[in-house]
Amino acid sequence: GLTNIVPSNTYTTRDGESVVIAGNGDSIYKRLMHAIGRDDLGLDPSLANNIGRVKRTSDPQHLAEVVAELQKAIEHHVEEEEETVFPKMESDLGKIELEAIGANVQEFKGSA
Repeated sequence: GLTNIVPSNTYTTRDGESVVIAGNGDSIYKRLMHAIGRDDLGLDPSLANNIGRVKRTSDPQHLAEVVAELQKAIEHHVEEEEETVFPKMESDLGKIELEAIGANVQEFKGSA
C-alpha cells in the first residue's frame, strides 16, 4: 500500500489486472467505507482522520478485516459488471461501438 495512507492497497482482479484503492482523504475514506457497507468504520471518531487510521494499523485483525472487505467489494463490483453492466452495454451500444471502445481501452492500457 501507499506509505502512511490508510487504507491503501493493490488488489488483483479476477482477470489478473491490478487496481489500487486508497482512502487518501478523510471524506474519501468515509465514502469508501460506505461503499463497502462499513458505515461503522466511516463514522468511527477514532478513524475520522488519517492519523487515527494509521494508528489503527497496529491492530492486525482490524487491518485484515478492512482489506478483506475491500477485496469482497471489488469482486462484487466485477461480478455486477459482468452480469449486468456489460450485457446492457452490449444491447444498447451494439458490437461495432463496443469493439471501438475496447480498442481504445487496450490502447490506453498499453500507453499507461
